Amino acid sequence: CYGDHHIDEEGSLGPLVQLVDPVFSRCTGGASGGGLYLGAETITPSTVTVTRAKFYADRAGAGGGGGLAATGGGLTARVVNSTFEGCTTSGSGGGLAAVQGSKVRVTTSSFHGNTAGGTGGGALVATGGAVLTLTNISCRGNAAPAGGGGALYWDGTRQPAMSRSSSGRSLDYICLPDGSNYTNNSAMYGPCLATGYVSLSMGGLPGPG
Repeated sequence: CYGDHHIDEEGSLGPLVQLVDPVFSRCTGGASGGGLYLGAETITPSTVTVTRAKFYADRAGAGGGGGLAATGGGLTARVVNSTFEGCTTSGSGGGLAAVQGSKVRVTTSSFHGNTAGGTGGGALVATGGAVLTLTNISCRGNAAPAGGGGALYWDGTRQPAMSRSSSGRSLDYICLPDGSNYTNNSAMYGPCLATGYVSLSMGGLPGPG
């Protein structure tokens, strides 16, 4: 494994961290964050920016986030121009998991061929009150065979904000008929999106489960 970082406020990096051009290849996390674990567990607030990262074939346990896991209400994480490919978890969020009140913004990044074995989110998951914002991302060939949302799963009342550009907030582009950004994702229910046990139609309205 090249990478396998665990960053939280008990470490020596301090509350403000920037990672540029990191590579996390074939890393294995104990429970969460196979490639990179970001936590704000003792000192808050904390801000982490990850730029041009490559997460490849990383693995996480039941905690989720095969490539990256972000957790804690005091954490703000930004992921920019990054790639998540072939990452897996026995939990949720094959590529990335935002959990426990964390605030995560993902911009101009791709999620290809990731798999979640738990509740859902082959590419991404947002649970436990996490705030997830997605702008200009690509999700192709991700899978949640035992759960919902081949591309994205979330729970609770905090619907992720998703748009082509930073000015919009729309679910509609997630499952475009032309499949320009989201293709060949699969799940037990909701091949593109799911929340709880309800799949979503392309217009963001509840559809057949």
